[in-house]
Amino acid sequence: MKQAKKTQSSRSTYQKRLLRQKISELTYLEGWDNDPEIVEKVQRLSKALERVGTQEKQLSSDRAICTMEELSVNSYIQLKKQGYLDREIKYIFNITAYALARWKKSLGLTKGVVRDLLEVM
Repeated sequence: MKQAKKTQSSRSTYQKRLLRQKISELTYLEGWDNDPEIVEKVQRLSKALERVGTQEKQLSSDRAICTMEELSVNSYIQLKKQGYLDREIKYIFNITAYALARWKKSLGLTKGVVRDLLEVM
């Protein structure tokens, strides 16, 4: 479990650092705010940085309210629809990758079935 938390945390930290670095590179030169192309890039990067922070907050708040007993096919598909990866879902429900894999196998949730359910729901 600590590995999943560390993976998610380090991934979002890396993404935020990379976005900040790109913004810094674009705004380093004086007069950057007079170039519409650079301003647009900085705005897009700032929005992406905000999204990463929002996803990080949502993930930590989701984790605090979910347990393995609350994991259902519907909740799993809804999270997949929102773009969550299995490693993030196992973190939210505080379970191991093995437990999630066993749960999916017991319900016949193969990649193809999940893909079909995503299209239907």
